[in-house]
Amino acid sequence: MYSMIPSHWPASEQLFYRVGSTVIGLPSPRALRSSRFPGVRIGADPSIGGHSVIYSNVSIGNNFACGNGVLIREDTVIGDYVTIRDHCSIGAGVSIANKTRIETHVHIPRSATIGTGVIVGPNVQFLSDSQSAAKKQDILLEDGCIISEDVILHPGVCVGEGAQVREGTIVTGHVPPHTCVFGNPMKCRPLDDQKKSAAEGVTAVYGNKDGLSLQSMRGSHIRASGG
Repeated sequence: MYSMIPSHWPASEQLFYRVGSTVIGLPSPRALRSSRFPGVRIGADPSIGGHSVIYSNVSIGNNFACGNGVLIREDTVIGDYVTIRDHCSIGAGVSIANKTRIETHVHIPRSATIGTGVIVGPNVQFLSDSQSAAKKQDILLEDGCIISEDVILHPGVCVGEGAQVREGTIVTGHVPPHTCVFGNPMKCRPLDDQKKSAAEGVTAVYGNKDGLSLQSMRGSHIRASGG
């Protein structure tokens, strides 16, 4: 297992690791107030781009790939075979299950949950709730759903299993499983066989939808790519 857990990190000269231009294990503000450095776990055969930052207390599965300029905040769990493209940011406390792909220029807000085999297209906007913690509304993307490019997701929405959200849609309410939503205001209809075939075509471009549930992480080493 690859783990960075000094016995008493404030006494350690090395609080985090630099791999090229990438920083791994950056202490969060909470960790800076603590006497224990929570560490990072990264599974086998990762590929991590340049100018990226991974905070402490993050667990990442095997065969992880991320592009350049990626930010992953603390308390996040990422499964196996997950791909995060360039210039994305993952908020604190996010859960991302296996074989999910997130395209460029996407910000996943705090405490969002993304299921297995989900595809998030470029420039998708997740609107976060600025209300108090008692009123916060977390976004849920269930297994196998496809979020096309330039979609806007409002706080608290749930996109059901196997659903497809078309390009440019503004999602203001829950999306039932195996439906297609489109437009502004959004409209919803069943995802018939023809649209299921189209969804499979999108999957061929963005990545494999098949996957397993999130499981415990096994670590080994870090390989950095890019400068």
